[in-house]
Amino acid sequence: MIPTVPGPPEGGSALGAPIPDRPTPDRHAPGRPTPGIAFGGEYNPEQWPEETWDEDVALMRDAGVTVVTVAVFAWARLRPASGAWDDAWLHRILDLLHGNGIAVDLPTATASPPAWLVRAHPRSARSTRGEPGWRSAAGRPGVRARRSSGSTR
Repeated sequence: MIPTVPGPPEGGSALGAPIPDRPTPDRHAPGRPTPGIAFGGEYNPEQWPEETWDEDVALMRDAGVTVVTVAVFAWARLRPASGAWDDAWLHRILDLLHGNGIAVDLPTATASPPAWLVRAHPRSARSTRGEPGWRSAAGRPGVRARRSSGSTR
């Protein structure tokens, strides 16, 4: 069963705005997650208590969001340790979004390597900030070379 959150009050959204009439993902043309131009943004459920997800998704739905990108910075949550994998939370949020008519753009979650990986493989730390887990850990090319040469620029 796909979970859904309670709908808005009759005639409007939880915020009082009218709800746009739009089809559910199942009624879209094959290969198109949303009709027309997609409306949405990035959602990082791994950074919030799971108890808030229902409200988050209800507000997205009420705002007319049609697509969200999830798990961009979730590598550490998906792989909490070497050899360990935890994607149960990801399945729960994907089911919740789908059940509420919101499509998902699922990227690779490689934007921020987990600390265990950086400790085990220091060359994987490409962050200009020197800490694993930072957003944009991909850094700029050549930073490691400048550090090893003693340059501060």
